[in-house]
Amino acid sequence: MAKAPKHLWSRSVTGKVGDDPCLVIPTYRITEAAGTVQRYAQNFERYGQDIPIIVFDDAKGSPSRKKGLDALASVNYDGPLFYVGESEKSNFLTELQRRTNLDMGLLKSMFKPSYGGNRNFTQVYTLGSRFMTVDDDMYPFGLREGEKGFNETSEGVQVGKGRYLPKDATDMFRQDTHYNLASAFFDVVGKRVEEVPFLKGEMIVDSMTDVLTNNTKGNLSRNTLTLINGEVSPSAVVKVAQSFRTGSSDVDAADYVREFFRNPVLVSVNDLSKVYVISDYTPCVTSQNWRGDCGVSAYDNRKGLPPFIPTRLRFEDYLFRIWSTKHRSVASAHVDAMQTHKRSPYNRPPLASDYLNEELSAVLKGELRRLTRSVDDISVKFEDDLKVESGLVESMLKRARRLHKTAQEKALEFPDRRSYFLQFGNALHHEYQRFSEPEFTKYVESTLREEFGLLKETLAAWPKIIEEARKIPIFQRRYAKRIKTVNQTI
Repeated sequence: MAKAPKHLWSRSVTGKVGDDPCLVIPTYRITEAAGTVQRYAQNFERYGQDIPIIVFDDAKGSPSRKKGLDALASVNYDGPLFYVGESEKSNFLTELQRRTNLDMGLLKSMFKPSYGGNRNFTQVYTLGSRFMTVDDDMYPFGLREGEKGFNETSEGVQVGKGRYLPKDATDMFRQDTHYNLASAFFDVVGKRVEEVPFLKGEMIVDSMTDVLTNNTKGNLSRNTLTLINGEVSPSAVVKVAQSFRTGSSDVDAADYVREFFRNPVLVSVNDLSKVYVISDYTPCVTSQNWRGDCGVSAYDNRKGLPPFIPTRLRFEDYLFRIWSTKHRSVASAHVDAMQTHKRSPYNRPPLASDYLNEELSAVLKGELRRLTRSVDDISVKFEDDLKVESGLVESMLKRARRLHKTAQEKALEFPDRRSYFLQFGNALHHEYQRFSEPEFTKYVESTLREEFGLLKETLAAWPKIIEEARKIPIFQRRYAKRIKTVNQTI
């Protein structure tokens, strides 16, 4: 891929990014994000690129801001580097509210520090362009072992296979470091399907994971990815793409709970004893994408996209899975590259809270699928008939009580680790409303209705936000601070 032409990016000072590709990094761990910037800057420079990098910081307060700016100023990168923090976001929302006349409370909720709120800033700041996005604990290489080759099945063809290996079994896998990530993504994103020389099919299914909820099936061992046979419209545009992911894959909280009961010391810092290693993969394009992974993705945002879900639950990209699946003119891709997740132990929610959030997310995901009415180029419309079945609440409580009992038994069995197990059990008891069915039912219903209500308000306001955000000179200093690096000062 040719070096990014700087004269195009210079137009962004007037508020238009143009068709230039860029990398965005949403974070609430700014010092870690500086390391991520350096890793991806080195990847770009390896291939002669100076792609703009924009860091979106969710940290609050002047000390955090100064720490973030100091950390980014130490990055060695010839390309443009921008910082969007608390002050810049506030200035932007003030201007957006003036232009749209939307309620400031709603805007703050849509763009609040959260899994989806910060990513919504990445959406409006990159209007008119294509962009890559990585989380702050991602690395631009893959973990791979030697076995290669695929089998065809009656359903389709295998496009990926891998397995979980002990983290210390480094003699069994290696790091693949030579991925031209910018080329892998931007040679595909925004192209028509007929222009992309990949395998094509309906969707990818994972032998280890439920395709609709992305919850694993409870056995972290070997898995295969199968491209299901099906047509993809040649004229559809690849709007969403992702690399293959290795390392601390986003397995669900139930897997962490199972690992916790085996090794509570390790999981207390939010890590597993295993890493996911790929033995082989092949890029492909699909008409449906239930495996969306916003931590290692790229998007075609030239005409606008739907919002991320502003949520405290962990399913901010699920709207994109519905949208890209239902929109017949939209296709998705798994590109010819890998990236690795090294799960950060910092500022993670407690395990019991994470477990409940994932349970709630699974219920709400099911309702969103059921209530989807239609999609358009930048939105999804839902029926207003959210229901929470009593049987689902009873099942959630039953699983939590079973885990609580196991934690108590483990505390007796392993006195040296008693405090870990008791702390987890007490946290479950608190999160699940002391296991009171009426109280927990009330909590579940109110939480899901609040989440669904905000999503619907977000979708109703989003077209106006997209229209007016295009007119804001976003890369003026008050909306995005330019970090001058390489022997220059801030």
